[in-house]
Amino acid sequence: MKIIINTDVLIQNGNNPEPNDNFVIEEEDRCFGLSGIVLNNISETNDIPQYIIDGSIQKRYKGSYVAWLYDKKDEKIYVSNDLLSKQSVYFYDTDGVILINTSLFDLCADLRANGRIPQMDLKAIQYFCRENVFCGDMTYESDTRFLTAYSYLLIDCKKKNVEIKKLSIPPMKNINEITDSEAVEELEKRFTAACELQWYKNEQYGKKQIFTVSGGMDSRAVLLHMVKLHKATSATTYTYAQSGSADEIIAKRITSKLGIDNHFIPLDNCEFVYQRDEIIDANEGQMYYAGSTGAILMAKMTQREENGIVHTGLGGGEIMGDICASGGDAIQDQDSTLTANQRTNLDDIRRCLNFQKTTSGYFYAFSPFLDEDFFEYAMCLPTSMRSYRKLYIKWYKQYMNSDYPSAMSHSLALKAVNKVRRKMYTLLGKRNPADMNPFQYWFDSQPKLRDYIEETFRCDCEELTGHSELLEILSKFFDETVIRKLAVLTVTGSVKRMLGIKE
Repeated sequence: MKIIINTDVLIQNGNNPEPNDNFVIEEEDRCFGLSGIVLNNISETNDIPQYIIDGSIQKRYKGSYVAWLYDKKDEKIYVSNDLLSKQSVYFYDTDGVILINTSLFDLCADLRANGRIPQMDLKAIQYFCRENVFCGDMTYESDTRFLTAYSYLLIDCKKKNVEIKKLSIPPMKNINEITDSEAVEELEKRFTAACELQWYKNEQYGKKQIFTVSGGMDSRAVLLHMVKLHKATSATTYTYAQSGSADEIIAKRITSKLGIDNHFIPLDNCEFVYQRDEIIDANEGQMYYAGSTGAILMAKMTQREENGIVHTGLGGGEIMGDICASGGDAIQDQDSTLTANQRTNLDDIRRCLNFQKTTSGYFYAFSPFLDEDFFEYAMCLPTSMRSYRKLYIKWYKQYMNSDYPSAMSHSLALKAVNKVRRKMYTLLGKRNPADMNPFQYWFDSQPKLRDYIEETFRCDCEELTGHSELLEILSKFFDETVIRKLAVLTVTGSVKRMLGIKE
């Protein structure tokens, strides 16, 4: 969907996969629309303009979407996406030119069409090479920002400026306010509600129930919960991992016992790394491309006419404890009373959504862990409850099928044994069957892979010859670990697209 309003502002959203809830309504004094998926029921469209203006649409409607309204009388435009920014929105606001796009590469093409050369943000790129993903409102382009969670845009067409409006975030709970049992019960309630929304949305569309499943807690929690609620024996699952890995073995054991169809996608020998250009086109360089693992392979295997919502475990481990920061519950931002952990959670959503971004041209990927109500509640739980997945493991043990324990809930002795085994594999330079992507092993053992990485970087440098400062930074990172080499290739591939060197 592309909307060009009779102002200097361009709002653009690419073609969404079917099905979706897209609509545009043109009235005498305003026009408004929505593009994407809303999981809960949309109320009367007459109410939507006010919801967009005051930002309440993000609290009312769950899903992945962008909504906008143009007030012709006041010459103001409001742009909202879903509360957690699952639908990306990039915006450029410099010298009277305002561009808004759900695609960073398309926005840069619009920039070039306006006679402007995208300028690379070298500090952001350095952060990306270290962390393999951006945080906050960073993008590659120095004057382009990313609309983060709990915020929306107000554009004044007369003054030609953009204001970022913030929504309130609930305060952290004090450890004395809630018991572990109460927290587990509330998590279960919200998780169940999120699973139901996803399930019935697919039924509404008349689509198959498709799941990703691995050996980890997150995806199996979603699958087991859906099976418990709906006896989902007609579901289809996809697993992508190394052949013979724990992910393959556990996923096949679970789906076989449940009588569910499973498709296994092997990631052997790092073959997916050679699909760099296709993966970068899909996820627009928002996370190092090799982190997409088999997402693009799975997307290509699915039948588009069957695709509705694909159920995933995106963000489970992160929100339930893996990204608890050392700052914990300390207030980090006095104006908003945000704690260090809440800020980290809000920033890290982009990392969680890499799979969704990569597959967005094929289907919508949803996760109950990133349901707005579940996420908000979990984000506000005290650090002591979430550290080391403490509460997550309690919840999992209480509500998931005991036939499928998670490695995170193993005894301390078994965890110690597994840790020693991982070290031994590393020391011996062997492939660890527990690793989804043993990049160092592949790099050390495969001349073809080493040659591909080296040659790709060399060719990229030749095409980016005029950007010496950028290449100097990237060369330093390229000389480090395999993961950083792959992050650098993500940057060079993305920069070429933004500059129009590769369309």
